[in-house]
Amino acid sequence: MDDNKSYKVLAVEDNDLILDIFTEYLEADGFNVYTARDGVEGYNSFKEKKPHIVLLDLNIPKMHGFDVLKKIMIESPDTPVIVVSATADINDAIKAIRLGAWDFITKPIVDLRVLGHAIKKALDRFKLLIENNIYREHLEELVKERTEELENALGLQQEAEKKVKISLNEKEILLREIHHRVKNNLQVISSLLNLQSGYIQNPKALDILKESQNRVKSMALIHEKMYQSKDLAKIDFSEYIENLTNYLFNTYKIDTNKITCKMNINTIFFGVDVAIPCGLIINELVSNSIKYAFPENNKNAFIEIKFYNPENVKNNYTLIVKDNGVGFPENIDFKKPGSLGLELVSTLVEQLGGTIKKLPVTGTEFKIDFKLGA
Repeated sequence: MDDNKSYKVLAVEDNDLILDIFTEYLEADGFNVYTARDGVEGYNSFKEKKPHIVLLDLNIPKMHGFDVLKKIMIESPDTPVIVVSATADINDAIKAIRLGAWDFITKPIVDLRVLGHAIKKALDRFKLLIENNIYREHLEELVKERTEELENALGLQQEAEKKVKISLNEKEILLREIHHRVKNNLQVISSLLNLQSGYIQNPKALDILKESQNRVKSMALIHEKMYQSKDLAKIDFSEYIENLTNYLFNTYKIDTNKITCKMNINTIFFGVDVAIPCGLIINELVSNSIKYAFPENNKNAFIEIKFYNPENVKNNYTLIVKDNGVGFPENIDFKKPGSLGLELVSTLVEQLGGTIKKLPVTGTEFKIDFKLGA
């Protein structure tokens, strides 16, 4: 494709047949392809050719793939590196991602479209990084220009007031754009987690990835609401809760004819500092109910969310998440369950300066009370 002509790909692989297959496939797709058959040659080619993407095998002569990856990340941490290895050890995949690899593909690759898809995703993220760097530089230029304009206008009060109004309007636009960019970046992370889940066979690891993706999505929704809100300082949190629960029900493919979601939520507006911890708390508690409360086809199963000001006291809030499922195990302390999700809930409640209780009811019911500063 013509769109790929400007992109250089370095393939580091000691198997000549695989290297020829990669080269033929990528050149047919329009990429400029460079090859290396060992780690030393690969790293030297990286420094010389400065490729946009690196395909890296792990078990290669002269320098192990992990060492090559470390050197590339030191040299150019934003370069997309896709590890393509015959190892079936999940720990190798985890180590590669922690060292900075953008993706991990297991050989043999039966369908080369898997490789093409991974390269496309890496290019999309690479373009976004470049765009963010340009945006950051542009923002610095705008701030510098605006500062100079305001300094020059100090002697003229009327002109200064006019420029202040213009500046405030521009900053609102910039702040709105920042929320939009943050939302986009979180969506990229969510997409990467979703892509990575396609290569994981371990159900426990897959569940952890899904939980992480849901947490990222809950934060992305906050910034999306901030971007769309007329008042950039706060969002309609009742509307956010509805969007979040709909997303979770869709993610876990819940049949709403079998499990219903009841909501009794006051109209409440929160800023981002409160909205994010509250959103994460609701995400964890609702996710737990979806996953564990209804192991069988329960009749009249429901999950209920209440959020209100008790006795209409300003700045006092109560959040209740309840289900009529099998109930929380009595032999487990919910504040120290050995589960990241519930430990995260307790930490976030402390961050809000609140308290959390598990009420003695049929099913499971958590009640959280907190008070914000005046």
